[in-house]
Amino acid sequence: MAQEFDFVVVGGGSAGAVIASRLSEDPACRVALIEAGERPPEISALPIAPPAMQLNPATDWMFTADPRKAGLGLNGRRVPVPRGKMLGGSSGINYMMYVRGHPGDFDAWAAGGATGWSYAEVLPYFRKSEGLAASDEIVIDTAAHNTTGPLGVSVRDPILPAARQFVEAAGRSWNPERRLQRSRPRRSQWRRVVDPVHDAGWPAVEHLSGVSRRRAGAAAEPDDYRRRAGDARAR
Repeated sequence: MAQEFDFVVVGGGSAGAVIASRLSEDPACRVALIEAGERPPEISALPIAPPAMQLNPATDWMFTADPRKAGLGLNGRRVPVPRGKMLGGSSGINYMMYVRGHPGDFDAWAAGGATGWSYAEVLPYFRKSEGLAASDEIVIDTAAHNTTGPLGVSVRDPILPAARQFVEAAGRSWNPERRLQRSRPRRSQWRRVVDPVHDAGWPAVEHLSGVSRRRAGAAAEPDDYRRRAGDARAR
C-alpha cells in the first residue's frame, strides 16, 4: 500500500464507497478507503442473504435501539438495528428495496436551512446514479428516472396481486416510485462502484479493512475504537 494519498475516506459503507470511486475518476488522485469491516462475504450476492448476515457480529455492528415502548416481546425490549460491518456497509445486508424518500421531506430540510437539499436539487443525483430496467407492467415517470447509471434497479417481476391489494387497501394508488427492486443478483455499493475499479486494473483506490485491529496484532476493543474516533473528531 502506498504511504501517501491525496484523499483518505474513513468508512467504506454505502456513501464512502461511492465517494472513493468518484474521487478515483481523476487518474492523478490516490485514494485510501478505510473500513472497520472486511470484504463482503460471497453469500452477500444472494438476495436471500440478509437473515444470515444480520445479527451476525462478523457482518453486522449489532446495534439495538434504546428500550422504550416498542420491542415488548424482545430481550430487554431492545429492537435490533442492523448496520452493515463490511466494505459496502448496510448496502450489503439490506433487502434490496429502492426507496428515495418523500419529496416533502427534502423540501422541509431545505426550508429549514439545508441549502441544496430540496427535492428538485437532489433529483439530478438520484437520476445520475440510477440504472433502471423498466417494466411494461408499470408506468414509470421517465423524467424522474434514468437507465444508464451504476445503481441497478428493476420493478419486481412478477408483481404479486397481494402487493397491489395491499396498496389499494391503504387507500393509495400503485406508486412505482417506492416499489422498485433488483431482480438480478444483489450487488452492494462496494461491488457496484469500487470492485469495477479494481477489475479494470486501476490503482487509484486502495482499501484497508479491519482497521479496528492494530498493526502490531493486538486487538483493539470496539469501544476503544469508537472512543479514539470520538477523540479524533473532538480535536
